[in-house]
Amino acid sequence: MWTSNYSLTVLPGSPLAEVNVVSGHLDLVAKGLGYSVFSLPPGIYAVRILCGSKRWEQAPFILDQDTTVAPPDDWNPTLETEAPLLNSASHHEYQSYPAKELSHKPIQIGSGSALFLFVRTSANRTTTRLTKRKWQPPAISVRNRDDKIVAALGGEMAVTEPAAYFSALNLLLDPGYYRIRREGTPATEIGVWLPSSRSADGSPWQTQVFITDSPHSPGLALSGCSILMSPLSTGFDPNGRDANISEQARQVVMSGRRRLSPSFIADVADNKYHNPLIGIYALLMLLRHAKPPQDQVDEILTNTSRLLGDTMPDIQVLQAYHSNRRHNTGEILYPPMLAGCREHFNRLAESDRPRVATDSLFARALPWMLGSCLWSEWQKQFRDRDSTLVSMRRRIGTVRQRFDSVMESSETMDSSGNEDLFQIYLSGAHARIPNELKDMHTRAAESYQEISSSEPG
Repeated sequence: MWTSNYSLTVLPGSPLAEVNVVSGHLDLVAKGLGYSVFSLPPGIYAVRILCGSKRWEQAPFILDQDTTVAPPDDWNPTLETEAPLLNSASHHEYQSYPAKELSHKPIQIGSGSALFLFVRTSANRTTTRLTKRKWQPPAISVRNRDDKIVAALGGEMAVTEPAAYFSALNLLLDPGYYRIRREGTPATEIGVWLPSSRSADGSPWQTQVFITDSPHSPGLALSGCSILMSPLSTGFDPNGRDANISEQARQVVMSGRRRLSPSFIADVADNKYHNPLIGIYALLMLLRHAKPPQDQVDEILTNTSRLLGDTMPDIQVLQAYHSNRRHNTGEILYPPMLAGCREHFNRLAESDRPRVATDSLFARALPWMLGSCLWSEWQKQFRDRDSTLVSMRRRIGTVRQRFDSVMESSETMDSSGNEDLFQIYLSGAHARIPNELKDMHTRAAESYQEISSSEPG
């Protein structure tokens, strides 16, 4: 006898929750992510929901009609985020509330937009004290589009609380493109777009960048940071619904999901006016479909471009990718904020791409782009050719001073032929050079070879 299937709808409360459906024989018969609808034959089933560190399980039930399963109202999945949102996986109240307070105290450098940078360690106070070292903020600076330092963590405009393991900058700036650089070897950067539009209450938009400096990770990946936007009058709200929806949307983009619940898309559409970046997230999610809903994409793209501006590089790329309106986008001067927008740029045919301005930041950074998880991140290794050669000559000059010093103190070497020996040392054949000089050889030799190839004769 033929029996029709029944619909099992699971509402896990988070688009990132993993849904597993288990049969009465304890076999995994279906799985999904977020809002899920399964067509299953009649039988005994159990539903398990996993989200972050939390787990919820529906007791076994008989599926003999269309059924909807949802956790109780007090189910609150843990959110993994770099922002110190309350009830998130790594929040600490001694960071969340100071972040809220500091976001309302900007230092005026320009006008029309604002940038709030908050860097913290996710370690617990007790755990960090065990290391017996005073926490210091990482070497991160805010720079304008011309690479001039606007402010830096640890500087006079920053607020640093070593006992609470955070450092913050809150700046009123002119709208436009800014760069956040993490110094290191090599240094890395991400771009941040500060819009010129105003929020519904008339105040400028505040772009909020949250970076977690984990004590267990030697490197700090800027591409994994959290970026929120809110009216400057509102500032950062660690308990705000808009921030939670934005972070859920960010993680959905990072997860590569294609299918989204209708309620989640409705939340995205409603909240882009509270946080315009949500509009970019929604566009990236919708454009993953082979046949994205054109009317919905057009509406979100139009409204988001009004909020963020047509000259934002991400908007320029998405306009060209969605509707081939290359003639409306103009030249792209700066790297898109989101790696997904950069990927859409790479997918466009050469004739359909918005033109990248010659010698622009985007043109110079493009070869150094990293495999970013969300935000476009690049290595800061591009410099003007003349300044590069000057730096190399300075490095070789420093090595030469040490070389001469070691050779003069060496009892086995004749210092009369230092010039010839130095050239041999740089060219790579350094068998006759004292051991204490060999550790400098690689970098000096690379500089020597590059200068030789760059300067004829």
